[in-house]
Amino acid sequence: MTSIFNFHRIFLIMLIILSGLVLGSIHSAQAQIQNCPLDIIKSADPADNTPFVIVLGGNAIIPEVTLQVPADPADQINVPSQTAGVTLKEDVPAGWQLVDISCEGDLGFSFNVLPDDTVVASCEVIGNAPPSGQCTFTNVKVAQIVPTLSQWGIIATVGVLGIAGLIAYRRKIVAA
Repeated sequence: MTSIFNFHRIFLIMLIILSGLVLGSIHSAQAQIQNCPLDIIKSADPADNTPFVIVLGGNAIIPEVTLQVPADPADQINVPSQTAGVTLKEDVPAGWQLVDISCEGDLGFSFNVLPDDTVVASCEVIGNAPPSGQCTFTNVKVAQIVPTLSQWGIIATVGVLGIAGLIAYRRKIVAA
């Protein structure tokens, strides 16, 4: 009976030790998740303070960032390490065109620009300090089509001739 009692005691002690090791490894894995700073920078030509909205997804804490050039051209978000990362997609305002997205970062930061201009940013902490990165979204204003002076002249001439034609037609109908 004593040997069975000792076996149960040893089994219980080993179970407690193993559960402590498992819980300790889970706690240390959670402690390794750090935030990696990512600067979002807006470049716009012309710089007329148009608000540009960058919609965030994935593991982002906030849903969007609004930037204006030159008043507020940059903001910083955190990308959690050891996760699928954060997605960034610009909601391009009417009259503007997104012409370039350039992203760079320290060792451990990775960027993937998808065909629909969505950026997937993820990071892995290598060493003690988390890496940092930056993404620059460049927009240009789409040129408005404005008629030249000679085109305005043609438009005015056609208008005058049209009115003169209506007057002549009206006189012809009244005289008949």
